[in-house]
Amino acid sequence: MPVQFLVMGGILVVVGFCVDATVGIASGTLSALLVRGPAAQRWLNRVSAAIFGALAVRLVADR
Repeated sequence: MPVQFLVMGGILVVVGFCVDATVGIASGTLSALLVRGPAAQRWLNRVSAAIFGALAVRLVADR
């Protein structure tokens, strides 16, 4: 029984590390693409503004 816990814990650690590494590599690649050009930065700023605006409207509507 304790060996099964150790094996499952080890599998959980390995899978978690693989997922975290994949997310880290993908986010590094994406950030390099977004920082490269001003058009991408403008697009990102507009998307962020739209998200914050939608959240503000939702906050006002909930009151």
